[in-house]
Amino acid sequence: MDRKQNPVCAGGERVYFFDHLKLFLIFCVVLAHYSRVCGGFTPDSPMGFVYITAFSFIMQGFLFISGYFSKNPEKCRKTAVKAFLIPFLVLSVILQSLKWFLMGPESVDLLVPAMALWYLLALFVYRFFLVYLLRIPFLLPLSVGAALLAGTVSEIGAELSLSRIICFFPFFLLGYYTDKAMIEKIRTAPLLPFGFLLALLLLFSYVCAFEGRVDFGFWHLKEGYEAYKMTNLDGMLGRGLIMAIGVLWILVLVRLAPSRPLGRKGALTAMGAATMSVYVFHIGLRYAIKAFGIPGEGGPLTWLILLFLAAASVFLFSRPVFQRIYDRLMEGAWLFCRRLSLRTLWLFSQVPAFLRRS
Repeated sequence: MDRKQNPVCAGGERVYFFDHLKLFLIFCVVLAHYSRVCGGFTPDSPMGFVYITAFSFIMQGFLFISGYFSKNPEKCRKTAVKAFLIPFLVLSVILQSLKWFLMGPESVDLLVPAMALWYLLALFVYRFFLVYLLRIPFLLPLSVGAALLAGTVSEIGAELSLSRIICFFPFFLLGYYTDKAMIEKIRTAPLLPFGFLLALLLLFSYVCAFEGRVDFGFWHLKEGYEAYKMTNLDGMLGRGLIMAIGVLWILVLVRLAPSRPLGRKGALTAMGAATMSVYVFHIGLRYAIKAFGIPGEGGPLTWLILLFLAAASVFLFSRPVFQRIYDRLMEGAWLFCRRLSLRTLWLFSQVPAFLRRS
C-alpha cells in the first residue's frame, strides 16, 4: 500500500495490473470496515459473507505486494522509520484522540494500535528488520511455523499487534521471494482453472458465513486460539487453512487483474496508485459510522449506502489534495522528529562538560 512503490517492469513501463489489484483491495478494505460497524451486521448474512470473503485476502494481498516491491532490503531499512514508523505514531495520536471524542475514553487502549494502523507498524517491522531476517535459512517455512505456533501463546495477541505482525509475515515474504518470471507464469496461465478456483473460494466463504461455527474474528489473526475457545490443534489447523486460502486468493487476483489502464485517461488506474491516503483517511469516517450508524438495519438501503460510501471514499481520498495533506503532515512530523533527536543528542553531548564545570 506504500504509495511510493514504483510498480514498473525492467523496460521502464508501469505494470498497471498492480495498480488495479491495489484499487480492488482498497475498495474491499473500506467496504469491509464500514460494513462491520454500520449496524445490523451478523456473520450469517450477505454482509457477513462479504466481510469474511474480504478478510480472506485484503491484507494478505497488500502485504504480498509490499513484499514484492521490497527487493532492496538495505534501502527498505533506511526508509522504514520515515515511511511507516513516523506515520504510525502520528496517526495513532490523531485516531486515538478521535476515538476518545466519538466513543469515550473507555474506547482507548494505548497498547492496541488504533484500527487499521497495525499495518503501518507491521510494515515498519518487516522492512526495518528484513535485511537481518534474510540471513536466517528457510525463513519462509519458519515464518509459517511461527504464525501457527503464535496462536498457542495467549500472551501474543492484539497488544502492539504482535500476533498480526507474526501471522502476516509469511505473505510479505511470499511477495519478496516472488520474481517477475513467477508473476508472468501466473498471468499467462489458462484462465479457466482460476475461474474454477474463484468459485471454490467463494463457496468456502459462503459455508464459513452461513454454516460455520468459528468466530469471524478468527480471520483477523490478532488473538490466540484460546480467545476463540479452540484447542491448539484445531487452532493451528484453522489458521493454516485460512493462510492457505489467502495464498489461493492472491493467485486468483494476480491472474484476473486487468493489465491495461482503466477509466477515462486511466483515472481508475491512478486511484489504485494512491491507496495509502485512502487507507489512512477512511479510518476517521469508519469511526463516525460506528458512532452514529447507517439507516436500513442491514437491509437493501444499508447496502446501497455502504457501497456508495465505500466507492466515494476511494474516489475522494485518492485525490491529489488528500495525498498532499498526508505527505506534508508526515514530512513535517519527520523533520520535527529529526530536529528533536539532534537537539537531544546535542544536549547529551554537553553533559560531560557541564559535570566538569560543576
